[in-house]
Amino acid sequence: RDRQEMRDSAARSEAQAELDRQEMRTSFARLETNAEKDREAITNAIMNLANIVGGIHNRVVKLEEK
Repeated sequence: RDRQEMRDSAARSEAQAELDRQEMRTSFARLETNAEKDREAITNAIMNLANIVGGIHNRVVKLEEK
């Protein structure tokens, strides 16, 4: 009986370990997706800043020409 309980316990532990591994894989996939979205947002923000700086530069150049 003790051996059967040990086998059952080991089987439950292995099943739980597999669930934990699946959960970790899902979490990593979610993190990768979020990281990609963050990279896109940062890229867009940098491009927006570059456009703003370019616009300011053009205005300064026009003012200097006057």
